[in-house]
Amino acid sequence: LAGLPRRLASTVTAGVGVGAAVAAARLWLPDSESRTNLLYLSTPSRASGLLLGAALALWWRRGGSVRRWLTVVLDAAALGLMGLLGVAAATAHVNDASLYRGWLAATSVISVVLIVVAVRPSQSIVRKVLGSLPLAAIGRRSYGLYLWHWPIFVIGEARDNTTNLAVCSIVTVVINEVCFRLIEQPARKGVIGEWWQSRQDWSTVRKAGQLLVGMAVI
Repeated sequence: LAGLPRRLASTVTAGVGVGAAVAAARLWLPDSESRTNLLYLSTPSRASGLLLGAALALWWRRGGSVRRWLTVVLDAAALGLMGLLGVAAATAHVNDASLYRGWLAATSVISVVLIVVAVRPSQSIVRKVLGSLPLAAIGRRSYGLYLWHWPIFVIGEARDNTTNLAVCSIVTVVINEVCFRLIEQPARKGVIGEWWQSRQDWSTVRKAGQLLVGMAVI
């Protein structure tokens, strides 16, 4: 897509994203654990959200001020869509046909709309709420929270009762915060690059030791 005009590249990317969502819907089979795992966990079947986000990035141009009435309409639509996301989170299950034949695609589209509303240069309520310090802090940690919650919720049987859910949630937040401060933040500040440059001066024995430790951890 590198040689295409931005708008055309955006259209192609969005089309592929829609195609991924349609394919996932058509490939779902009832009572098939292997098919459910494939559709829920594989990159191609879940690529629609990433591709629609990429399409938005290609298409988007920051404009000027937005009319007040349009801001009100977009805010109302965004709030309604956020409520719809809440319904999906509370009711959709990984084994439901509705998840693959509606909710996953809807979540991607809703997310795109919310991003558009949030980044528009306006006095949008949604923009202010999503840009608030607490939600921005959660956003910076969101992927780590997503990665950590899965094994912790499984090991702690979070689905069994409210107490397990609360404990697992607290453990997830604590572990992720430690990783965020000790691993993610230093990595963003260039620690890995500095380590790699300093590695050139290490002895062969030290390099081999680092390699063995890394292999053992993995």
